[in-house]
Amino acid sequence: MAYLNNFLLKPFPLLDETKDKWRLIIFMGLFVVVFMNLFVPFDADEWPYANKVIGFLALSGYGIFGAIVLLFSQFVLRPLLGLRTFTYGSFLLFVISEIFLLSMVMYFIYGEKMQSYEQMVGEFFLAAKYTSLVSIIPYTSVLLFTSAKKEQEKLKSYTLQHQQRQQEVKEHLLSFRDENEKIMLTIKRDHLLFLKSEDNYTAVYYLTQGKMKKKLIRTNLKKLESENHHAHLLRTHRSYMVNIQNVETINRTQKGYNVALRQLQEMTIPVSSGYKKSFEERMKF
Repeated sequence: MAYLNNFLLKPFPLLDETKDKWRLIIFMGLFVVVFMNLFVPFDADEWPYANKVIGFLALSGYGIFGAIVLLFSQFVLRPLLGLRTFTYGSFLLFVISEIFLLSMVMYFIYGEKMQSYEQMVGEFFLAAKYTSLVSIIPYTSVLLFTSAKKEQEKLKSYTLQHQQRQQEVKEHLLSFRDENEKIMLTIKRDHLLFLKSEDNYTAVYYLTQGKMKKKLIRTNLKKLESENHHAHLLRTHRSYMVNIQNVETINRTQKGYNVALRQLQEMTIPVSSGYKKSFEERMKF
């Protein structure tokens, strides 16, 4: 019982948007017009029509009047009843009321009026039966199509968000490749301290769990500089690049500067005269 109550109270979003309502109305109208004229169900071919045109219009009226009723129920009745959004329970009750309303309209337009009370009730239930049988296929088809459409939109949105998250993660990482283009190290950008050229290698100094680590990569500093476009990674010397995010102190020298990093106060990184100007511009002296 509790499961049933939870199910009936779950949101039913398939007919909340205006475009979904119009899809239901238009498809229902067109389907019924085609169905009635193509299959001529319920012995409609025996009805007395003056000519084929009148017969076509009469049969098409099922779809036209049905679309008008749905237009009224979706855009007038729902707001009046405060049903701008559905739960499964309210949707089922509303569909029953729509079928009842459609049946009433079809009975008053097509049903025989000069009958006894019992015959009128029987005629109405016959109209309700026919209306339900004709309506269930297009109504269900639209709901299935709308459900598939929304699932596709969800999947597309999820894929886009996943790609955005991957891009955000990628933007916060630095990868260092060796001379054979093999990735030797990937770290967070703000964990990088500095790079130092050492003969045929480049030493990458970085933080991991609060401690400095060193990784030797067989490549040159110029290649790493061209591959890692990091806004805070700055060349300060022919043998050094430094992450200026981690600069703690700057001391002027005769030719340039010496910088000390926040996590590495015991050693300094030189800024040579050739890189002094770009360093000053980036550090906004």
